[in-house]
Amino acid sequence: MCGRTANQIMDVADARIARFKAVLRLTPDQGKNWGAVQTALHDMAQRRADRMLKLREQRAAAMREAQRPDAKEGKAQDDKVPDDQDWTTIDDMRMQADTLSARADDLRKIADATAPLYDSLDSSQRRRFGDFVSHYFGDERENGCHR
Repeated sequence: MCGRTANQIMDVADARIARFKAVLRLTPDQGKNWGAVQTALHDMAQRRADRMLKLREQRAAAMREAQRPDAKEGKAQDDKVPDDQDWTTIDDMRMQADTLSARADDLRKIADATAPLYDSLDSSQRRRFGDFVSHYFGDERENGCHR
C-alpha cells in the first residue's frame, strides 16, 4: 500500500479530473454539464482515499497485534489468534468485498452524474470519454498509488 496522505491522493485525483476535462475539449454548451461530473468524480475520489487510508490503518493494526508477544501465547485454545497469514487473507477478502460494494455505489453515482454530459458528446469525445473511464476505474490500488 502506498504511503500517500489523503491530500496527496486527492491532488492526484483532481489533476486527473482536470486532465479529463481538457481531453474532452468540451463546447461551452457541454461545459454546463461538467460541474456535476467534476463533483461526482471528486467525491468518489475522496471516498476512495478514505477507504485506502482505513485499509492501511487496519493492516498496520493487524500487524501490530500479530507482533505482540502475548498475541498467541497464554490464551485459551478457543481465544487463540489465528496464524498471521490466515488472518490477513480472510481480513483482506472481507475488506475487498466492502471495497467492491462501495465502488459499485460510486460507479452508479458517476453514471447518473455523467449521463447528461455523455449524451451531448460527439463520437470522438465519446471515444476519449471511454478511454478515460476504462483507465480511471481500473484497480483501486493503481489509481491511488502508482500513477
